Amino acid sequence: MAKVLRDMLKEFPDLHEWAVVCSFYPQTLLAVKWYLPQFSTILTFRQWILRDKTENGSPRNKELWKRVLAPPADVALFSSIYNFLWYVCGANAVFIHKDLVSPAEIKYWKERNLDVIVWTVNDESTKAYLRSLNIPYITDDCTC
Repeated sequence: MAKVLRDMLKEFPDLHEWAVVCSFYPQTLLAVKWYLPQFSTILTFRQWILRDKTENGSPRNKELWKRVLAPPADVALFSSIYNFLWYVCGANAVFIHKDLVSPAEIKYWKERNLDVIVWTVNDESTKAYLRSLNIPYITDDCTC
């Protein structure tokens, strides 16, 4: 990723002024910050990403050992995101899943000087709630 961005900077020298790098993978953000510190990065996360089912409802992990290890790995990942990964990765903001939104959650990240953006918000009541808190959101609903 960092190499691709470095190559793109040759063609678009001001790319870092209008583009950000978002990822579920902290190592990707760390590499970008390491090689291209001028880029803003956004740590994207949601609960239970390792053990959840896929979009179509099938199990994410087919192997038994992965299904056994995924729940404790999820807890460790989630805890590390809140305690140090956001800092180690040099994140400028966090994308949080709509199901995690609460005033306490927003306050937590704001106290760490991180912008909060919520994804994927498609129902009107959640959009109105986020607007009342002045929190930007991502939607794939064109009626926003």
